Amino acid sequence: MLMQGMSRRPHSPALRQGIVFGVVLGAVLLVYNLMNNLANLDLTQRDIMNKGLFALLIAVFGLAGLRASFQSADFGAGIYAAVFASILSSIIGITTLFLLTSAFTDRIGHTQIVLGAFEASHGAQYRTMGTFLTESATEASGFGSWLSFTLALIMGAVGGLLGTTRSALHSRV
Repeated sequence: MLMQGMSRRPHSPALRQGIVFGVVLGAVLLVYNLMNNLANLDLTQRDIMNKGLFALLIAVFGLAGLRASFQSADFGAGIYAAVFASILSSIIGITTLFLLTSAFTDRIGHTQIVLGAFEASHGAQYRTMGTFLTESATEASGFGSWLSFTLALIMGAVGGLLGTTRSALHSRV
């Protein structure tokens, strides 16, 4: 009886797909945060990483919406799956960003890009590099979460539309 309860998957395709895609995207955000903060990347490399992450967000949220809507034949399931994936991955991404920022403040603070940004923002107002990095992480988390949620709503709806259409076509065959 105990094993049967442990092996149960969520009944909702939206929840199931949201968890799967949210954890996968959270793992990607962990790697992104590691590379973005600990590797001494130049502006071109950071730009490539940011554009790649943006494209990945679009693809992942669309696919989460498509799969959930196809499995449930419900348009709304696509939006729910993408939004849940966004929330879960944002929690993972924000947590790892702040853990990395607090654990590696000295290393992050000595990269050329961060030193340049610190000087350009008239670093004296922050008193310390740690304060500057914490504020930067907070701003990045706010913007990243907003962008993720917005893309999840849009791409979840697109995926939901495609998934319900595909489900309807598949049920006719």
